[in-house]
Amino acid sequence: MDTSNRAPWIEPMSEVELRAMVRRSTGLADWRSGRTQRISSGFYTSQALEVVR
Repeated sequence: MDTSNRAPWIEPMSEVELRAMVRRSTGLADWRSGRTQRISSGFYTSQALEVVR
């Protein structure tokens, strides 16, 4: 494990992979993936995924 990593438990994941995980999850059976938005602030970049009923 790289101890210099600020958040070693967070792993980058593709949008396609995340949408597939939502689709396969029995706990999210009544939900579906919606819009996405890239969020960038300083050094921080993330991708938000809307999940809707």
